[in-house]
Amino acid sequence: MLYAENLRFLPGEEANAASLAEGWRALADLYVSDAFSVCHRRHASVAALPERLPAFAGASFVHEHRHLRDVLAAPRPRALVLGGAKVQQKMAELPALARSFDLIALGGLCAVHAAAALGTLPPLQDARALPPAGALAGLPAELLVPHDWRVVREGRCETLESDRVPDPAAIADVGPGSMEGLLARLASCRAIFWNGPLGRYETDEGFGATAALAAACVGFGRAGAQVAVGGGDTVAAVQATASAGRIGFVSAAGGAALAYMARGDELPGIRPLVLRGASSPAAPASLAGES
Repeated sequence: MLYAENLRFLPGEEANAASLAEGWRALADLYVSDAFSVCHRRHASVAALPERLPAFAGASFVHEHRHLRDVLAAPRPRALVLGGAKVQQKMAELPALARSFDLIALGGLCAVHAAAALGTLPPLQDARALPPAGALAGLPAELLVPHDWRVVREGRCETLESDRVPDPAAIADVGPGSMEGLLARLASCRAIFWNGPLGRYETDEGFGATAALAAACVGFGRAGAQVAVGGGDTVAAVQATASAGRIGFVSAAGGAALAYMARGDELPGIRPLVLRGASSPAAPASLAGES
Protein backbone atom coordinates (compact mmCIF):
# COMPACT_ATOMS: atom_id res chain seq x y z
CA MET A 1 0.00 0.00 0.00
CA LEU A 2 1.23 3.48 -0.91
CA TYR A 3 0.38 6.56 1.16
CA ALA A 4 0.73 10.09 -0.23
CA GLU A 5 0.91 13.38 1.62
CA ASN A 6 -1.59 16.18 1.08
CA LEU A 7 -2.13 16.05 -2.67
CA ARG A 8 -2.91 19.76 -2.94
CA PHE A 9 0.81 20.42 -2.66
CA LEU A 10 1.35 18.72 -6.02
CA PRO A 11 1.50 20.89 -9.15
CA GLY A 12 -1.56 20.20 -11.26
CA GLU A 13 -3.79 18.87 -8.48
CA GLU A 14 -5.97 21.94 -8.12
CA ALA A 15 -5.88 22.47 -11.90
CA ASN A 16 -7.34 18.98 -12.47
CA ALA A 17 -4.36 18.14 -14.66
CA ALA A 18 -4.82 15.08 -16.84
CA SER A 19 -1.07 14.35 -16.72
CA LEU A 20 -1.18 14.02 -12.93
CA ALA A 21 -4.20 11.70 -13.07
CA GLU A 22 -2.51 9.55 -15.72
CA GLY A 23 0.51 9.09 -13.47
CA TRP A 24 -1.66 7.91 -10.59
CA ARG A 25 -3.69 5.64 -12.85
CA ALA A 26 -0.61 3.50 -13.48
CA LEU A 27 -0.42 2.73 -9.74
CA ALA A 28 -3.91 1.28 -9.22
CA ASP A 29 -6.63 -1.00 -10.58
CA LEU A 30 -9.56 0.60 -8.75
CA TYR A 31 -10.45 4.03 -7.38
CA VAL A 32 -12.42 4.37 -4.12
CA SER A 33 -13.39 7.74 -2.70
CA ASP A 34 -14.48 8.03 0.91
CA ALA A 35 -14.12 11.81 1.08
CA PHE A 36 -17.51 13.36 0.43
CA SER A 37 -16.22 16.65 1.84
CA VAL A 38 -14.12 17.30 -1.30
CA CYS A 39 -16.53 15.98 -3.93
CA HIS A 40 -17.32 19.53 -5.08
CA ARG A 41 -13.69 20.26 -5.99
CA ARG A 42 -12.62 19.84 -9.60
CA HIS A 43 -9.18 18.54 -8.63
CA ALA A 44 -7.12 15.82 -10.31
CA SER A 45 -7.48 13.31 -7.47
CA VAL A 46 -11.23 14.00 -7.18
CA ALA A 47 -12.41 14.44 -10.77
CA ALA A 48 -9.82 13.41 -13.39
CA LEU A 49 -8.55 10.21 -11.74
CA PRO A 50 -11.91 8.41 -11.24
CA GLU A 51 -12.67 8.99 -14.92
CA ARG A 52 -9.67 6.78 -15.74
CA LEU A 53 -10.31 3.80 -13.43
CA PRO A 54 -13.29 1.75 -12.26
CA ALA A 55 -14.48 4.17 -9.56
CA PHE A 56 -16.56 3.51 -6.45
CA ALA A 57 -17.71 5.41 -3.38
CA GLY A 58 -16.74 4.15 0.05
CA ALA A 59 -19.19 3.41 2.86
CA SER A 60 -18.81 6.81 4.53
CA PHE A 61 -19.28 8.60 1.21
CA VAL A 62 -22.46 6.63 0.48
CA HIS A 63 -23.77 7.36 3.99
CA GLU A 64 -23.31 11.13 3.51
CA HIS A 65 -24.74 11.04 0.00
CA ARG A 66 -27.81 9.04 1.00
CA HIS A 67 -28.84 11.38 3.81
CA LEU A 68 -28.26 14.57 1.83
CA ARG A 69 -30.04 13.11 -1.20
CA ASP A 70 -33.05 12.37 1.03
CA VAL A 71 -33.41 16.11 1.66
CA LEU A 72 -33.55 16.87 -2.07
CA ALA A 73 -35.91 13.94 -2.67
CA ALA A 74 -38.35 15.02 0.06
CA PRO A 75 -41.72 16.51 -0.90
CA ARG A 76 -42.03 20.28 -0.98
CA PRO A 77 -41.95 22.69 0.72
CA ARG A 78 -38.23 22.46 1.54
CA ALA A 79 -36.26 25.02 3.53
CA LEU A 80 -32.62 26.03 3.59
CA VAL A 81 -31.21 27.87 6.60
CA LEU A 82 -27.96 29.54 5.61
CA GLY A 83 -25.71 31.26 8.12
CA GLY A 84 -22.11 31.48 9.18
CA ALA A 85 -19.29 33.16 7.26
CA LYS A 86 -17.83 32.52 3.74
CA VAL A 87 -20.43 34.98 2.54
CA GLN A 88 -19.24 35.35 -1.05
CA GLN A 89 -19.14 31.59 -1.60
CA LYS A 90 -22.61 31.04 -0.17
CA MET A 91 -24.25 34.00 -1.87
CA ALA A 92 -22.87 32.83 -5.22
CA GLU A 93 -24.77 29.55 -4.73
CA LEU A 94 -28.12 31.20 -3.96
CA PRO A 95 -29.59 31.11 -7.51
CA ALA A 96 -28.89 27.37 -7.82
CA LEU A 97 -30.02 26.66 -4.27
CA ALA A 98 -33.28 28.51 -4.89
CA ARG A 99 -34.22 25.84 -7.44
CA SER A 100 -34.03 23.14 -4.76
CA PHE A 101 -35.69 25.01 -1.89
CA ASP A 102 -38.89 26.98 -1.48
CA LEU A 103 -37.71 29.00 1.53
CA ILE A 104 -34.19 30.31 2.13
CA ALA A 105 -33.70 31.81 5.60
CA LEU A 106 -30.51 33.72 6.32
CA GLY A 107 -28.58 34.13 9.56
CA GLY A 108 -25.05 34.98 10.63
CA LEU A 109 -22.91 37.14 8.35
CA CYS A 110 -24.97 36.00 5.36
CA ALA A 111 -28.01 37.71 6.86
CA VAL A 112 -26.08 40.86 7.80
CA HIS A 113 -24.69 41.23 4.27
CA ALA A 114 -28.07 40.53 2.67
CA ALA A 115 -29.85 43.06 4.92
CA ALA A 116 -27.22 45.68 4.13
CA ALA A 117 -27.60 44.98 0.40
CA LEU A 118 -31.38 45.31 0.68
CA GLY A 119 -31.02 48.57 2.63
CA THR A 120 -32.60 47.42 5.89
CA LEU A 121 -29.26 47.69 7.72
CA PRO A 122 -26.65 50.47 7.46
CA PRO A 123 -23.91 49.99 4.85
CA LEU A 124 -20.95 47.78 5.75
CA GLN A 125 -17.39 49.07 5.77
CA ASP A 126 -16.32 46.13 3.62
CA ALA A 127 -18.96 45.76 0.92
CA ARG A 128 -17.02 43.35 -1.31
CA ALA A 129 -19.21 40.40 -0.28
CA LEU A 130 -22.49 42.26 -0.73
CA PRO A 131 -24.80 40.45 -3.14
CA PRO A 132 -26.69 42.62 -5.65
CA ALA A 133 -30.03 43.61 -4.16
CA GLY A 134 -31.75 42.80 -7.44
CA ALA A 135 -30.39 39.26 -7.40
CA LEU A 136 -31.75 38.71 -3.89
CA ALA A 137 -35.17 40.08 -4.77
CA GLY A 138 -35.34 38.00 -7.96
CA LEU A 139 -34.74 34.55 -6.48
CA PRO A 140 -37.36 31.90 -7.33
CA ALA A 141 -37.49 30.95 -3.63
CA GLU A 142 -38.80 33.07 -0.77
CA LEU A 143 -35.95 34.83 1.04
CA LEU A 144 -36.31 35.35 4.78
CA VAL A 145 -33.97 37.99 6.25
CA PRO A 146 -34.09 38.93 9.97
CA HIS A 147 -35.86 42.13 10.95
CA ASP A 148 -34.48 42.31 14.48
CA TRP A 149 -31.06 41.54 15.96
CA ARG A 150 -29.18 41.02 19.21
CA VAL A 151 -26.66 43.88 19.30
CA VAL A 152 -23.73 44.34 21.68
CA ARG A 153 -22.63 47.87 22.46
CA GLU A 154 -20.94 49.41 25.49
CA GLY A 155 -20.85 45.99 27.15
CA ARG A 156 -24.63 45.50 26.95
CA CYS A 157 -26.66 43.23 24.67
CA GLU A 158 -30.05 44.46 23.49
CA THR A 159 -32.61 43.60 20.84
CA LEU A 160 -32.99 46.20 18.10
CA GLU A 161 -35.05 46.38 14.94
CA SER A 162 -33.03 46.72 11.75
CA ASP A 163 -33.68 50.45 11.38
CA ARG A 164 -32.26 51.09 14.87
CA VAL A 165 -28.99 49.15 14.47
CA PRO A 166 -26.18 51.74 14.54
CA ASP A 167 -23.41 49.48 13.23
CA PRO A 168 -23.81 46.03 11.63
CA ALA A 169 -20.45 45.01 13.10
CA ALA A 170 -22.06 45.10 16.56
CA ILE A 171 -24.62 42.41 15.67
CA ALA A 172 -24.14 39.22 17.68
CA ASP A 173 -27.22 37.20 16.77
CA VAL A 174 -30.60 37.01 15.11
CA GLY A 175 -33.32 38.64 17.20
CA PRO A 176 -36.14 36.79 18.98
CA GLY A 177 -38.89 38.18 16.73
CA SER A 178 -37.17 36.97 13.60
CA MET A 179 -36.53 33.57 15.19
CA GLU A 180 -40.17 33.18 16.16
CA GLY A 181 -41.18 33.83 12.57
CA LEU A 182 -38.52 31.50 11.19
CA LEU A 183 -39.47 28.57 13.42
CA ALA A 184 -43.14 29.01 12.56
CA ARG A 185 -42.32 28.85 8.85
CA LEU A 186 -40.03 25.83 9.21
CA ALA A 187 -42.74 23.88 11.04
CA SER A 188 -44.65 23.43 7.76
CA CYS A 189 -41.62 22.29 5.73
CA ARG A 190 -41.07 18.66 4.78
CA ALA A 191 -37.28 18.99 4.52
CA ILE A 192 -34.75 21.32 6.17
CA PHE A 193 -31.06 21.73 5.44
CA TRP A 194 -29.08 23.97 7.80
CA ASN A 195 -25.59 25.26 7.03
CA GLY A 196 -23.90 27.87 9.22
CA PRO A 197 -24.53 29.19 12.77
CA LEU A 198 -27.04 32.03 13.09
CA GLY A 199 -24.82 34.19 15.29
CA ARG A 200 -21.51 34.40 17.10
CA TYR A 201 -22.13 31.04 18.70
CA GLU A 202 -18.83 31.11 20.63
CA THR A 203 -20.28 33.87 22.85
CA ASP A 204 -23.24 33.92 25.24
CA GLU A 205 -24.74 36.88 23.37
CA GLY A 206 -24.58 35.13 20.02
CA PHE A 207 -25.60 31.58 20.90
CA GLY A 208 -29.34 31.88 21.51
CA ALA A 209 -30.72 31.66 17.97
CA THR A 210 -28.46 28.75 17.03
CA ALA A 211 -29.46 26.81 20.16
CA ALA A 212 -33.15 27.52 19.51
CA LEU A 213 -32.89 26.29 15.92
CA ALA A 214 -31.05 23.14 17.00
CA ALA A 215 -33.80 22.31 19.50
CA ALA A 216 -36.49 23.00 16.90
CA CYS A 217 -34.77 20.75 14.35
CA VAL A 218 -35.06 17.85 16.78
CA GLY A 219 -38.80 18.43 16.92
CA PHE A 220 -39.15 18.86 13.16
CA GLY A 221 -37.40 15.54 12.64
CA ARG A 222 -39.65 13.77 15.11
CA ALA A 223 -42.65 15.20 13.27
CA GLY A 224 -41.47 13.54 10.04
CA ALA A 225 -39.39 16.18 8.27
CA GLN A 226 -36.09 15.27 6.64
CA VAL A 227 -33.53 17.30 8.61
CA ALA A 228 -29.82 17.56 7.82
CA VAL A 229 -27.15 19.86 9.22
CA GLY A 230 -23.80 20.43 7.51
CA GLY A 231 -20.57 22.34 8.04
CA GLY A 232 -17.74 22.36 10.56
CA ASP A 233 -18.86 25.46 12.48
CA THR A 234 -22.47 24.29 12.42
CA VAL A 235 -21.49 20.90 13.83
CA ALA A 236 -19.41 22.57 16.55
CA ALA A 237 -22.30 24.86 17.44
CA VAL A 238 -24.85 22.03 17.56
CA GLN A 239 -22.54 19.91 19.71
CA ALA A 240 -22.50 22.71 22.26
CA THR A 241 -26.30 22.57 22.63
CA ALA A 242 -28.58 20.22 24.51
CA SER A 243 -29.72 18.93 21.10
CA ALA A 244 -26.38 17.28 20.28
CA GLY A 245 -26.87 13.75 18.99
CA ARG A 246 -30.62 14.17 18.48
CA ILE A 247 -30.80 15.91 15.08
CA GLY A 248 -31.62 13.67 12.11
CA PHE A 249 -28.31 13.85 10.25
CA VAL A 250 -25.21 15.92 10.97
CA SER A 251 -22.49 16.13 8.32
CA ALA A 252 -19.02 17.60 8.71
CA ALA A 253 -19.09 18.45 4.99
CA GLY A 254 -19.88 22.14 4.69
CA GLY A 255 -19.01 23.44 1.24
CA ALA A 256 -19.53 20.04 -0.35
CA ALA A 257 -22.94 19.55 1.27
CA LEU A 258 -24.07 23.00 0.20
CA ALA A 259 -22.79 22.41 -3.34
CA TYR A 260 -24.68 19.11 -3.39
CA MET A 261 -27.88 20.93 -2.46
CA ALA A 262 -27.29 23.24 -5.41
CA ARG A 263 -26.17 20.77 -8.10
CA GLY A 264 -26.87 17.28 -6.81
CA ASP A 265 -25.10 14.34 -8.45
CA GLU A 266 -23.52 16.55 -11.10
CA LEU A 267 -20.65 17.45 -8.76
CA PRO A 268 -17.26 16.50 -10.29
CA GLY A 269 -16.38 14.11 -7.48
CA ILE A 270 -19.72 12.26 -7.65
CA ARG A 271 -20.49 11.97 -11.34
CA PRO A 272 -17.81 9.31 -12.15
CA LEU A 273 -18.60 7.10 -9.14
CA VAL A 274 -20.72 4.02 -8.64
CA LEU A 275 -22.46 4.48 -5.29
CA ARG A 276 -23.43 1.02 -4.10
CA GLY A 277 -26.94 1.01 -2.67
CA ALA A 278 -27.46 4.68 -3.54
CA SER A 279 -29.66 4.32 -6.60
CA SER A 280 -32.86 6.33 -6.75
CA PRO A 281 -35.35 7.29 -9.47
CA ALA A 282 -33.78 10.76 -9.58
CA ALA A 283 -30.17 9.60 -9.80
CA PRO A 284 -28.35 9.40 -13.14
CA ALA A 285 -27.93 5.86 -14.45
CA SER A 286 -24.15 6.07 -13.94
CA LEU A 287 -24.72 6.23 -10.18
CA ALA A 288 -27.00 3.22 -9.93
CA GLY A 289 -25.67 0.15 -8.15
CA GLU A 290 -26.83 -2.91 -6.33
CA SER A 291 -26.48 -3.30 -2.57
